[in-house]
Amino acid sequence: MNTIDPMLRMLIELLVVGGLLLLADQWLHRHLQGVMLLLTNDEELALWLYAILLFPGVALHELSHAIVARILGVEIGRINVLPHRVGKRIQLGFVPVRETDFVRASLIGAAPLVFGGLAVIAIGHFVFGTPDMIAALSASNWPAAVRALEGPPKRVLLAVGRMHLAEFAANPQHHYLLRLVDPPAAPPGFPDATVIVDRG
Repeated sequence: MNTIDPMLRMLIELLVVGGLLLLADQWLHRHLQGVMLLLTNDEELALWLYAILLFPGVALHELSHAIVARILGVEIGRINVLPHRVGKRIQLGFVPVRETDFVRASLIGAAPLVFGGLAVIAIGHFVFGTPDMIAALSASNWPAAVRALEGPPKRVLLAVGRMHLAEFAANPQHHYLLRLVDPPAAPPGFPDATVIVDRG
């Protein structure tokens, strides 16, 4: 029983997290469409703005299906990354894939998860320098974390607590988003910063 319980727990956690992500995804898409419609007051223009905003992700998603299908020898049709209406919903992209066996269909279906994950890791590594920052913060090495932010201006999320904010003021070139549990006792020493105070 001891070997089953952890696996069952992991499966339940996976299903719960997957369900929450699905709900968050639906909520985000619905509200993005709503915001575009409020901004333009034109359904067609709102659709195109919505599609432009999501285009990089849609292109990566559909290309990953197509690349894996080609690698596995499964025939594909024309890749479409332009939005169009299908009944009451909007389809942002589509790659027709010939019917195949379960294993290859599963790998083709899972491709965006792998390619998207690799894209996030690459952006974090090459654009935001996350490996150095994560290593420094994991070791509570604040000077190293500050050094990891040396360089050209970036958008930086700091959720390190009020005690350590002053140390990051050594790199004033960035736009800082400061996530704090309690309001700062004094204004943070950053020329360009947004403060979010929230316990959730």
